[in-house]
This record gives sequence, C-alpha cells and structure tokens, in this order.
Amino acid sequence: MNDMTDSLQHHMQRFQAQDALFAPQPKRLALQGLDVKPLKSRVTASVNVWRNHAFESVAALMLPYLAFGDVQLECSLSDYDDALLFADVPKADVELLWLDSSRYLARLDFDDWLKWLDERLRTLRIRSQAPIVLATWGRSAAETQALHKLVGQLTAVHFADLAAECALFDVKLLDLRAASMSGTPLAGVAQSVLARALVGHWLAGVTLPPVKALALDLDHTLYAGVLGEDGVDGVVLTEGYRQLQQFARELGARGVFLALVSRNELVDVEKLFAVREDFPLRWDDFSVQEISWGSKADAIARVAQALRIAPDAVLFVDDNPGELASVAMALPQALTLFASADANHTQLAINYFPGLWRWKIEADDAKRVQDLKANAE
Repeated sequence: MNDMTDSLQHHMQRFQAQDALFAPQPKRLALQGLDVKPLKSRVTASVNVWRNHAFESVAALMLPYLAFGDVQLECSLSDYDDALLFADVPKADVELLWLDSSRYLARLDFDDWLKWLDERLRTLRIRSQAPIVLATWGRSAAETQALHKLVGQLTAVHFADLAAECALFDVKLLDLRAASMSGTPLAGVAQSVLARALVGHWLAGVTLPPVKALALDLDHTLYAGVLGEDGVDGVVLTEGYRQLQQFARELGARGVFLALVSRNELVDVEKLFAVREDFPLRWDDFSVQEISWGSKADAIARVAQALRIAPDAVLFVDDNPGELASVAMALPQALTLFASADANHTQLAINYFPGLWRWKIEADDAKRVQDLKANAE
C-alpha cells in the first residue's frame, strides 16, 4: 500500500511541476523550489565531466528534470583543466566536455583551436569507448558549422551547441559580469535552459532506451473542448494546439509511432478527423487508434502489443491527472505526461521528455512506421 501511495504522490508531483520545468525560460528559483522526488529510475548512468568552467550550478538545476524523467545521472567532475590531459579516464557511460570556448579563443586562432580540439577528442576516443558530447559554442555561424563538421568526422562524438539552444528561447548565453563570481560565463537563465537540454536531449540521447511511441488523448489535449459535448465543429483549434498537432506529426515522420487513446465514441472521432480539415494531424497519421470507454491502461497495453514494443517505450499524454495516475498504477512501465491547458507547454514537455529525442534520425525509424501502416492496409 505504501508503494502505491508513494507512486501516486510521485506522479502528482511530476504533473504539478511541469509548468515550471517547461516554461520557455525556466526560472532558477522556480526550479529550486520544486518538490519532485525520484521514485524508481528508468536508468542509472555515469558521466565523466571534463571542464574548464563551472558545472556545479547547472548540475543542481538538472536535478528536478532528472527526478521528473525518473533518470539518475552520476556525474564525476574533473578539475578545471584547459589542457584536457585525460590523464585518468574512469569508466563511464558518457564523456561530457563542458568547455568555455572563449578561454581558448582569447589566445588562439579558431582554426588552431579546432585542430587542437580534434586531437583531444581523438585522444579521448582512444581512452574511452563511451559516447562523447562536446558542449560549447562558436562565435559565428561559420565557427558553429566547423564544430559540427569536426564531430561528424569522429565516431560517436556529438556537438551540443549551447548558443543555439539559448537562441531557441531568446535567452542570452553569456553574462561576463558574473563570471568571476560564478566560475562560468553562462548567464543565469541560460543555465536553466541548458540543464533542461542536457537531461532531455543531449545526455538522454546517448544513455536512455528510445521512447518509440507517443499515445495522445483527444479532448483538451489536441484541441480545446470536449468532442461529446461541443461536437465536431465546436472543439477549438487554437494556434498553440495547431502547433502541437504539427509537432506530433513531425515526430511521426521521424519514426515515432503515434497512437490515439481516447474515451469517446468511435464514430464521432472518425467524423472529427474527416470533417476538420484544419487539423494538421489526420486519422491515418496514427498507427493505432484506441477509442472506447474502457480502461486507458488496457488501451495502452494494446497499443504496445500492436506496435510490438514494450509499454515502457510508450509515452502517454492526457489532460486528466487522475487518468494519468490510474495508468501509472495499473501499468507502471508506461511513461506519462500531463497535457497542460497551455498547449505550448505540452509541446515543450513532449519535446524534452527524456528518451524521445535522438542525436541522429535513422532511415529505419521512419521505415518502421510506414511498414506497420502498409501491413495494416
């Protein structure tokens, strides 16, 4: 009974924390004030952090995101080392290079730094078989492109572009005034944005098994309103919901299975997708449609079975916290996410849910979705 109570409390904490976690510009104080306690980790991974500027403040901001995603990362921090000697490389699941590029470019030409960085990455690759994530930034589009090209020539090396991530949310990357006190030139809000990206994208992308399916509710999840009460023409597709539907469709094109799980009449839902031509999502975009008045946990289990994947590879999104909690209790392996009244927050939460994002989209991923559709036809 205690385990059930703890699980329910954990999931309710997760849902309540989402607005703070997935605000476009998450606030440090809001993140630090969250009461999200980890329950049972989906994965525990070790990370070697090789750094020439402070990582501790970002690591602290990662904690609520880790607890939200039921992920545990054990970070081993190197001393501050501009030389990146890699004298002793402990065994780890990920090698993270946390580098302030300005420290090098204050005394080196960019091309010379790039050559040196290439040599250091190749040295680390020899000493460790773990994926390497290079987290830094270029001063221009040309420098950024050169860094992408560099890692593209190396095996299992990835470039986490800190500047590009901050630009997505109109956040200033650097605050040089505070650098002497904080040990890093990264601005405060930038650190919150980067903590989210580290957990939801960059580190999860090389440590977590992939989330293969996105199971979506309908009412107040993909539009505003209740189909059974408002009717096909009465439900409202706001701009936020339109963008959310378009994002889900793009995930489907990238190889993530889409499933529809809703308590509604099948004939009404079929009519909805036939009539509402303004919906970016179409009926055929869903590999599985589970429309009934039965248990959603049972429906998600059937979705997993139909897609030939495990329930822990399915992320279920619903606007009803009680429904989500009941799914979590009946099907603990399934992953759950609360659909906020703000569809933009829901989209961000899906985008940064650990395990859904991948460094590289394989052609086989999209082919699996098309193959399943062809088999069904």
